[in-house]
Amino acid sequence: MFQRFFLTAAVALTGTCVRADGPALDSMRSYPITIDPSQVREFSSLTIDFAGFEVRGKDITVIPISTEVGLTGVVLFGSGTYVYAPAPAESFTGEFRAAMLRFNPADADAIIKLSDGKAVVDKGASELAKVLLASVFRHCYHSGMEALIPSEGAIAADVISRELGDVLFSIDDKTAIVYNFSDRKMLYEKK
Repeated sequence: MFQRFFLTAAVALTGTCVRADGPALDSMRSYPITIDPSQVREFSSLTIDFAGFEVRGKDITVIPISTEVGLTGVVLFGSGTYVYAPAPAESFTGEFRAAMLRFNPADADAIIKLSDGKAVVDKGASELAKVLLASVFRHCYHSGMEALIPSEGAIAADVISRELGDVLFSIDDKTAIVYNFSDRKMLYEKK
């Protein structure tokens, strides 16, 4: 039931996407993902602020999630904070240890400029990313272990939170979901 719900939510949040070079992407087509140890980046300081979701941290290792149509996400390892305040009386804040962010390739540079990080080859971080993805990739914008591409302006963040455990934030300009996978409980929903 939960998988069907989040696949349905991902499809609802997904529309026709346009690649930076022009051709339209089929929002229902899935793309194999790759994790490449030679593409890992280290950031001494990192701030991501997109669609009302914010992540800040120091000494963060970033592992790109790539597809044939471009960068569709990253895995973050380190220690930092996250903030999402979808409504005046609703706020989710805490510390994260790891996170997976998913987004449209057209939004990649607006979310995270990988070129600002120090390029490293990190097989260990890449293997850890694969382990994390085996658990959380299917929480949003997926078809099994292949990626569905979110619509432009949408972001999903699966955060391993000190306070909440495994929590998903899925946000676009019309809808928002905050779901705690550790407690199997919806924390916030805007339709």
